[in-house]
Amino acid sequence: MVLDMKSLCDKYSEYVRYESIGTTKENRNIYDIILGNPDAKKTLLVVCTLHAREYVATVNGMKQLEYYLENYNRKIDGVKPADIFSECNIHYVMMANPDGVTISQNSKTTWKANGNGVNLNNNFPFRFRKKGKTSNGTSTGTRALSEKETQAIAKLTKNLNKKSKLAV
Repeated sequence: MVLDMKSLCDKYSEYVRYESIGTTKENRNIYDIILGNPDAKKTLLVVCTLHAREYVATVNGMKQLEYYLENYNRKIDGVKPADIFSECNIHYVMMANPDGVTISQNSKTTWKANGNGVNLNNNFPFRFRKKGKTSNGTSTGTRALSEKETQAIAKLTKNLNKKSKLAV
């Protein structure tokens, strides 16, 4: 994914860029890929692969990004993506849980938590309740936003919400 991301950003540098928004326990980067006008007042945030075993979401997100870039200046159903992306941007967090994906791909195929055994979907502040076990990947964490992955996404969301109208 990282090689594909860098390749797309090199090839279409005038339309897309990326940056790391944080790292995981295993020191893997969590990337934000920004498509369109970075100064636009409308932003869509797409977060892929919070659950480790659902890494097909990363593949789908990357294919969508590639499609938009390949067709940026062409018409799709009578509309140019360039016209849309001059007024808005999409921030893709293509793989929010790279440590968990590594576990899922290499040893525990049904694993959905991060490297700490925390189910990231349940680690955000909304209706947070401490429960589950890290040993089987059902833990919600010691507190809301206890995990580096959810902290990075929450910080990105907060920053984007300050400067544009945000949809997630």
